[in-house]
Amino acid sequence: MTNKTSAGDDEISSFLLKNIIYQLAETSAGDDEISSFLLKNIIYQLAEHLAYLINSSFAEGRFPDSWKTATVVPIYKRGSQIDVASYRPISILSTFSKLLECAAYDAAYDQLMGYLSNDNPICNNQHGLRQQRSTETALIDLT
Repeated sequence: MTNKTSAGDDEISSFLLKNIIYQLAETSAGDDEISSFLLKNIIYQLAEHLAYLINSSFAEGRFPDSWKTATVVPIYKRGSQIDVASYRPISILSTFSKLLECAAYDAAYDQLMGYLSNDNPICNNQHGLRQQRSTETALIDLT
């Protein structure tokens, strides 16, 4: 696997995938009953294979059907415990689904930031939402 490079032909490396897995919250396992805790313990054996699966998913534009299934569980908020409005639904997704979502987010973020820094489509006077720029730098430029 190659590392992330320029926008357009990126692949998720097994190294990046390990970092993503270590950052996953240890929540309940989805329908596949594979928890993030278990995945963290066996990542060194699976990283290259998972990177291949995720890169294939990106290349083909497909999301595995088995990863789309969620278990919806009601969580008590406040108020009367017999009132339906006192609960909120949460979806318990497959750990692999969360992993692919995080990898897609990281890839999209890196592509966007690479484009914004390399191609420089933003005016130099734009200070908001940019690294090393703030309202202070805008005021300094203004004065």
